[in-house]
Amino acid sequence: MKLDMPKPVIWMLILAVLILFGFLIPQTFVLADGELFNEELTFQSNLFNLILFGSSIGLMLVFGAFYLWKKNDKHTDNLGFAGDGKLYGTQWWHKYDPLQRLIISFLLMGFVFSVSTFLRLGTFTQLRFLPQQFTPAKSLIFSTLMIPISENVMAQFVIALTVLLLTIVAIRYNVKHEEYKWYILISVPLILGSLAMLWHRTAYAGSDNAYPIIFVFWAIGGLMSIYLEDAIPFIIAHMYNNFFIDFTRLFTSDSALFTVLALIFGIPILIWFLVYGFKFTPSKT
Repeated sequence: MKLDMPKPVIWMLILAVLILFGFLIPQTFVLADGELFNEELTFQSNLFNLILFGSSIGLMLVFGAFYLWKKNDKHTDNLGFAGDGKLYGTQWWHKYDPLQRLIISFLLMGFVFSVSTFLRLGTFTQLRFLPQQFTPAKSLIFSTLMIPISENVMAQFVIALTVLLLTIVAIRYNVKHEEYKWYILISVPLILGSLAMLWHRTAYAGSDNAYPIIFVFWAIGGLMSIYLEDAIPFIIAHMYNNFFIDFTRLFTSDSALFTVLALIFGIPILIWFLVYGFKFTPSKT
């Protein structure tokens, strides 16, 4: 399942899919049934949509700047979104095709958050819930799709902007490539963790937030994104985090949890076997 297309086209396709799942599906199945009477919920929905589309536009501008910028040949266009793994030697990850990487991400992050849920280790971010007038299924769509995807597109824009600014500085002052790589690897997690604390203090004011944990969660997400040159693992981690927060709030029975876990692991494994059979090696080798 190779994507033999120019990198900007791949970037746009991924962004379009994120908008589909972060805006169109929640808007269609959750917020478009004449139920949006709560002023606070209306404000939250509009805020997340504004973040999603504003950050998407910002990302496209940074994408365009890197694609057209010919003086950047010395460094890279790794924006932590969808690269080739050359900057930090993670081509091994990109030998898996996009569907393989997606399935692996779902399985690995599903395992991490399932264990966290079973051991009652708590969650890594805060979450706004839908009012009780909404069904559990709609609440899960809202919390699992709209909120994390909007926040992650914002995070990806901050990552991309950070890389752009550091690249300008590196070229302006003729920074060595090895030093440049470390500046990126250190700056992105620190900036993203700081953004997370600022965002949660603002958007989730009054909630019982554990800000050091939020900082670490987003910092690790930024590190994964920039190191792997792939935005998807962090997005899926954030989706699972929010899903389990809302799921354990709405469903208390063990049977419901085991059913969900069976689906979380069963569906990705089934898709892998249907598409790749018993081949577990990267498709590009």
